[in-house]
Amino acid sequence: MPSRQRRGHKHKRARSRVREGAREPTSGKLELGFGFGAYSKLAVAGLFGLFPAIAIIGAVAVLLRRMTGVEVENTLAPLGILGPFLIPILILHMRQPRGARLVWDDLGSEEQDGRAVRMRIAWQDVVATHFQWDVKTSSASYTRDALQIVGRDARDAITVWSEAPKGAPSIRRSMSASTLEPVLTALDERAANIVEGPLDGSRIDWGSRPPDRVVWASRWIGYLLVTIALVAALDDRFFALFLLAVGAPVLSLRVLPT
Repeated sequence: MPSRQRRGHKHKRARSRVREGAREPTSGKLELGFGFGAYSKLAVAGLFGLFPAIAIIGAVAVLLRRMTGVEVENTLAPLGILGPFLIPILILHMRQPRGARLVWDDLGSEEQDGRAVRMRIAWQDVVATHFQWDVKTSSASYTRDALQIVGRDARDAITVWSEAPKGAPSIRRSMSASTLEPVLTALDERAANIVEGPLDGSRIDWGSRPPDRVVWASRWIGYLLVTIALVAALDDRFFALFLLAVGAPVLSLRVLPT
C-alpha cells in the first residue's frame, strides 16, 4: 500500500540521519485517550437502554418516596434523557481518572497511568510492530496506525493506536492518540527494530483486563440483583435495600479503573 511504502522510506531517512550524527535523539510525550470509538459504543448502548433507564429511575423514585416521603420524580426524570449521553463520559473517566501518556527519553519508553509507571522498556530491548491500514468512507480515505513496542519479556508490551484495528480486544484504558508520528520518529532516531504487520492481540493489555468470566458474572448478576431490587421496592423496601447493597458493588466491577 502506498502509505506503508512512504513509511518505510521515512524509517530509512531517519536512521541515516542518526548514523550521520545530524541530530541527537529527542525525548517526548504522547497523550493517550480512549478515542471516539469507545465513547460512541457506550453512547449507542445508552440509547438502546433509554426506556429501561427511565423505568428504573421511576422505580428508584418510588423507592425513595416510600422511604423518605419526598417526591423526587421531577428531579430524577431529566436523568433518564441525559443519562445515555453523560454516563459514557463518567464511565470513561472512572476507568482511568488520572489520564495516560506514552513518554520516552534517552534510556527507553514508558507508559504512564496517572503518576504511576505501568510499563517501561529500554531501547536496547525494543522490538516494535507497526501496523498501518486504510479506511475508506463515501467522502474520503484516510490512514490509521497501530504500534506495539515489545521488550525482552513478551509480557512487557506497550500498545498504542490512532484507532483500534479490526479484531482488537476490548480495552478498558486509554491507548488512543490522534497521531503516532512522534513515537515513530523516536523509534527511527534510535534505529529500533521495526516490523511491519498486524499486532499480537495476546500482548495487548497483558494481565490488566479482567477475565471474561468476571465481566460476564458482574454484568448479569449485578443487573439481575439491581432489577429485582427495584421491583421489590414496591412491596419490601428493606429486602430491596439488601439486594441493592449486594448488586451495586458487583455491577461496579465493570467500571472500576484499570
